[in-house]
Amino acid sequence: MLTTTAKKAGNSIVLSILKQFEVKTGTTYVIYKVANGNLTLTPKISNPFTSEVPYAEENDPFWQENAVGKMEAGV
Repeated sequence: MLTTTAKKAGNSIVLSILKQFEVKTGTTYVIYKVANGNLTLTPKISNPFTSEVPYAEENDPFWQENAVGKMEAGV
């Protein structure tokens, strides 16, 4: 298990991210704190609806089959 320690830097608390996670300097993250106190960091992306990259449909039927199965099971 890898750990890091929160440190005070001015008016902020800072967490160091280990080099082995290959985070590029200057990357912006969206951070969420969930009910149990865990923090989730997700790289911020530009608006996907303004992208010029054409939409590629997922051909894996797993998600549709999984949703149908859950509906039929009343989950």
